[in-house]
Amino acid sequence: MYNLTKVFKITFTVLICLILIGVVFTFVFGANTFATLGNGQQLIYSVEHKENEDYSSEISAAKKFLKEQNAGIITVQKRFDANDKVNALLFTFKTDKDLEQSVTIGEKVCIVTKINSTPAVRVVVRAAIASGAVLAVLFVYLAIRFSKNNWVAHSVGFLVTALVNIFASYSILQILGQFGYQYDSTIMSACIYSIMATVFLFILFISSAKNYSASKNVSLEQAVEPALKRIFCMMSFVFGLIGLFCILLMAICGNGFVIVLLPVLSATVVTFASGFFVAPYLFKALLKNQPIRQKTENQ
Repeated sequence: MYNLTKVFKITFTVLICLILIGVVFTFVFGANTFATLGNGQQLIYSVEHKENEDYSSEISAAKKFLKEQNAGIITVQKRFDANDKVNALLFTFKTDKDLEQSVTIGEKVCIVTKINSTPAVRVVVRAAIASGAVLAVLFVYLAIRFSKNNWVAHSVGFLVTALVNIFASYSILQILGQFGYQYDSTIMSACIYSIMATVFLFILFISSAKNYSASKNVSLEQAVEPALKRIFCMMSFVFGLIGLFCILLMAICGNGFVIVLLPVLSATVVTFASGFFVAPYLFKALLKNQPIRQKTENQ
């Protein structure tokens, strides 16, 4: 089994650096979000549906035009009609001076609109509040549930792990945004998934540690690493299957599933790393010294 202290230092340092990079990218480039969450303008480039969905020439032409207008952070999305066919390309961008409502790119007349971010921002704020409420409820529950048995290790350990997961997953997607990946409400999906996966893994780990402590008559602190060894292979297989499933769907189904599943894949990787290399160390470090359990006469 790995050295818990050494691996924790490496993993925690990587995750914290990842979060800091995400924060820097957010302040420098702005939050990489769905078009309706950003400020600026959107260019609507109408296209005919293509079976192979290769719109590289149209995208290149539009990007070239926008760059000539000193537009920054150009992101591209496809708009679908009622029959799930692409009927337009949406280019979200920012400029110092707003473009006219109608522009011509080659022989194509395109519409330019301003983005009204208020409704979408309201939705995201409410979702963020709801996520915060979920974390608060889980924190309070664990604190009350283990009020007489090291509540700090249970509640604080869980909360720190969950927050690290959420911000690290967001940072990965924020960084990918600078390479052309754009995401929308899947941010919140990834956050909720990360919280639920953290809860599951944390409870599984704690239960395994307590069972080992009771069966081997050792303290809970001494049971942490042996308990990890018990569940490591099994959960590696589970998380590996989830990751492989996401990758296969993205490869088979194309860009639409990439937008949906890439946040989940990122959250899966981060949750696995923190679940085995961060949470156990935090739990062990926060545990109070406990006496070794003594077997009763009935045992």
